[in-house]
Amino acid sequence: VVGGYLNRVGEKYVISDEGKKWLLQDSSHFLGNLIQYFETLYSRWGSFEHSLEHGHPERSYFEVFTEKDWETYVYGMRDLANLLLNEVKPKLILPNNPKSLLDIGGSHGLFAIECCRRYPTLHATVMDFAPALQHTLKIAGTEGMSDRISAVAADFTKAELPSDQDCILMLNIIHALSEDQN
Repeated sequence: VVGGYLNRVGEKYVISDEGKKWLLQDSSHFLGNLIQYFETLYSRWGSFEHSLEHGHPERSYFEVFTEKDWETYVYGMRDLANLLLNEVKPKLILPNNPKSLLDIGGSHGLFAIECCRRYPTLHATVMDFAPALQHTLKIAGTEGMSDRISAVAADFTKAELPSDQDCILMLNIIHALSEDQN
């Protein structure tokens, strides 16, 4: 109620227009998965003392993710990317008749999917951790892009990147990297 997502009507609560915008799955602004992902991140606060003392967490959050956490992560990042998509789309300008695009750390594949929609000659490869990619390929299938999106399971900070790419996307990844890696 305080945040404006619910209205109190007598003894009941009903979702407000603001709540419908952000919290209903059929809304184009849905953030439910992202909110669930934040819950996953909050669990890391239990080892905050270690992070303060040593300058880093005991283990990266990817190391402790369960299968469900990976799903929540991918769909949460998709919610966030969907919010940014209309801003990013005009900036995704590729060369004429591009053949290949590499989306590094692309998890949900939404930006790669959008590029494939705009460029009929394009095939995109999403590079991310293996547990994320099973959801990436499911999303690509749902979007009718199974034949245009492929996946490479790798830690891009250590892997050799595929050569001969017409474009490489690197969006929303610096938060997961150390200062030296960035």
